[in-house]
Amino acid sequence: MNKFRLKNITLNENSTPFIVAEIGINFNGSLELAKKTIFAAKKSGADSVKFQYYKTEDFISNKKIKINHQGVSLTQYNLFKKNEINLKQIEELKIFCDKIKIHFHATPTSETGINELIEIGVDVIKNGSDFLTNTKMLKCLSKKKLPVVISTGMCTGREIQYALSFFKNYNKNNIILLHCVSNYPARDSEANTLRVDSLKKNLRHWLDTVTTQKEMNLQLWQEFMVQFGLKNILL
Repeated sequence: MNKFRLKNITLNENSTPFIVAEIGINFNGSLELAKKTIFAAKKSGADSVKFQYYKTEDFISNKKIKINHQGVSLTQYNLFKKNEINLKQIEELKIFCDKIKIHFHATPTSETGINELIEIGVDVIKNGSDFLTNTKMLKCLSKKKLPVVISTGMCTGREIQYALSFFKNYNKNNIILLHCVSNYPARDSEANTLRVDSLKKNLRHWLDTVTTQKEMNLQLWQEFMVQFGLKNILL
């Protein structure tokens, strides 16, 4: 039976869904609001919360690109910079999660970010879709032997195989591959859940443990249901 082990949690095909509330950058740069959002996720029954642990310069080079965010025109760079959190702040959020007994993890954007998350005691690292083919990140992650969640939005089958090739000697029970749609929020017609079966079939030669449909669907629910609800409740 396929299993995915966190420090104090084992997920398998008979487990209830492990619900992750994607908080991301939806706290307006306020740690107080971030904590309120964590508490709301806990109260709503989520098993874990996930944040983005990044340096804006890791993924935005053009600081002049403008977007419309919640009716406000601003640069993409300023939006992400406003919500960037440092090591001390991410550790504070991790401690808060431990205190109220909800699992915590985050998505880094650099080797430094990976090492710092491990330093504060996370027990799983998520690699975001936009970094799926980042060789430095993949090499760093594959050396850590922690459970890894690999997101596949916007990615081709060949790109997914490239990412998984770094984990050939990994404990296969320590990898979850997530199908997701990088559109926020996605319409039901865009969910493409049949891709779950395709990934399971075509990537079995890379993974002894191919994630179950329940686990794969988690990303769809995480990104497009829970996150959307938290935004409406709190922002």
